[in-house]
Amino acid sequence: MRNLIALAYFLFALLGCDTGGSTLIARATSNGHDTLHARTRVQAGIGRFECIASDSGRCHYALFARECAPRQPDCRELAFERFSMTVGDSREIVGLPMALDLCVGQHEHPATSGPDCKSSQPDTALAASIEAAR
Repeated sequence: MRNLIALAYFLFALLGCDTGGSTLIARATSNGHDTLHARTRVQAGIGRFECIASDSGRCHYALFARECAPRQPDCRELAFERFSMTVGDSREIVGLPMALDLCVGQHEHPATSGPDCKSSQPDTALAASIEAAR
């Protein structure tokens, strides 16, 4: 089903229809040097994640739901998706919620860090919220 929705939005894009979306640039610099630079675009439930620069050579992501279902009161504490990629790589994920929080950093986030990205290495992770246009 997710792939069918992605195909429909792809066809809409070919026809020139704009479905809205949100773009987030996460960038940290030190003395004019990018220590972390990542771009995220979420449009119609499809997320495109790009790792542009990172001192560690990798960008690590953790995605969190903005809202929980009634029977999942602690869903905001656990990432529903975690992944990393090397500098220069990109990844697409289909079926994302319209509103989500994410952490992106140079180092892997501990399993206990939540959407605020608090960890033992606070200077290497950036928190952000995305709300895609409907």
